Amino acid sequence: MRKAVFPGSFDPITKGHENVVRRGLTLFDEIIVAVGVHSSKRCMFSVEERVDMIRETFADESRVKVATYDGLTVDFCASMGVTTQLRGVRNESDLTYEQTIAQMTRAMRPEMDTVILLTDLECAAIHSTVVRDVLTHGGDVTAFVPEVEPSDFTIGNDTIICEDEPLLIYGPLGYDYEWQDGSNNQFFYVSPGDFAPGTYSIVLSGTTDSGCEFADAMILTVHDCSVGVGEVGLGDAVLYPNPTAENVFFEVDPGSSGWTVRAFDLAGREVASTQWMGSSTAVFDVTSWKNGQYVLQFEDAERVIVRQLSVQHGLR
Repeated sequence: MRKAVFPGSFDPITKGHENVVRRGLTLFDEIIVAVGVHSSKRCMFSVEERVDMIRETFADESRVKVATYDGLTVDFCASMGVTTQLRGVRNESDLTYEQTIAQMTRAMRPEMDTVILLTDLECAAIHSTVVRDVLTHGGDVTAFVPEVEPSDFTIGNDTIICEDEPLLIYGPLGYDYEWQDGSNNQFFYVSPGDFAPGTYSIVLSGTTDSGCEFADAMILTVHDCSVGVGEVGLGDAVLYPNPTAENVFFEVDPGSSGWTVRAFDLAGREVASTQWMGSSTAVFDVTSWKNGQYVLQFEDAERVIVRQLSVQHGLR
């Protein structure tokens, strides 16, 4: 069986990626779309979200598999028993870059070959970075990302959060959107404090270019988690230094099991996560984070603590 690995970050997958994979299936019996997980790279979509989008895109094609990996791509290929990488290029600049990568790959693993396909002309201007920028500013990316099947129209499972916890809900790609509050972005961001404790319905309606309509709903339960925090004397615990340009600390002892800490930007995107084990160590090193406001969520088996952090590089 002829197999190839098509590696990338796919943040998000675009019609250009789809074009290369579908044409690659005329050359290979199976293509593994490999999502690279890089701890130093900040992505708009989580690994799970990117994998789901790729699976939705190729739901009609059993010969396309999806996997995740960290480390070197050549090592991943070797672990999968694959000796061919599939790459796509849009222009001369891409070709020069991919030529260098292919030559380095051969130097590391002489048995490894690279097959490069030029994207079709209508996909030549599509770039994941541009798609992310359009999404960030609330633009329509329908022309740049793959359509999804109607059966994949979902906004996720019912969810429970704390009153001071952020939440980002996203609709499937390829629709015109309308949320229950009348907003039309693909994303619905719940800011800390937007909802008082209680149970709410989050509803998204979607319409395709052909006029077909779909809808899905999520039951959102909001709890007041501050009572439990106050009982253990953590209500006044603070992050320091705040603002910070390097490391950030939290003045509590998380105990033997530690805290799961997640950091979100104000658009609701998760930018970092860690298992933090003690107040004597830094929670996060923020030297690579952009200047701005972030929300840090500390969670153990019984409690959730949410704090705001300001990152300001150039501090003296």
